[in-house]
Amino acid sequence: PLYYDNLGKIKFVILTDKSGANRVYEAGQMKFKKWDQINSLADESGNTWTLDEAALTSVNGDKLLRLPAHRAFWFGWYGAYTHTKLIH
Repeated sequence: PLYYDNLGKIKFVILTDKSGANRVYEAGQMKFKKWDQINSLADESGNTWTLDEAALTSVNGDKLLRLPAHRAFWFGWYGAYTHTKLIH
């Protein structure tokens, strides 16, 4: 349910819920240790973050913005964009 990676200098986290839906957010230096797969996360320091469509927001108001992403069948995407890195 939590996957970390980077694209160039942008570090991101992918959150996958119980239905299989994904959202991608900036991660910066943040690491999350727990996600309820609904709308609440906990970082490594134990701080609570809330998930919404625009951002992850901590209890003290810090925000990690949602990044644009597209989920597609890999074979269709890869057929058109052969240089794409596949994340699974």
